Amino acid sequence: MSVGDEKEQQVVLRPSISYNQKFGLHDVGALFLYEQTERKGNTLTGYRSDFALLDIDELPFGSTIHPTDGNFSSSIRQGYAGYVGRFNYAYNNRYLAEFTFRYDGSYHFKKGNRWGFFHRLHWAGLLLKRIFSKNSFLKWNASS
Repeated sequence: MSVGDEKEQQVVLRPSISYNQKFGLHDVGALFLYEQTERKGNTLTGYRSDFALLDIDELPFGSTIHPTDGNFSSSIRQGYAGYVGRFNYAYNNRYLAEFTFRYDGSYHFKKGNRWGFFHRLHWAGLLLKRIFSKNSFLKWNASS
């Protein structure tokens, strides 16, 4: 017979703020958010066999713990956090620039090295070609 109890809790927090505005031919946007996930829990399990009284199924009435039986307990505590941002600019719906970043932390890495910065810069543009057709476009972009 085994009796166990397991409890687990996970909390996720993700507030954000964004801004988008058009100024004539200029479009400007920004987004900033924070992410946090925390998970914690514990488990406790007891095992017994060879009960002297078959109608009482409580752990104390089982025999001495055999090598294949026993007790088990564990706990878990995990945490992740991150800051995310995006800034974008467009001119006349033709030239686009965007910068995104993440600054992430995780319990998976050792203390003193738990945070990392990840970023991306993106440029793009649309060049109107009037050689073949009035409405055909050639698009270019670059990322780093």
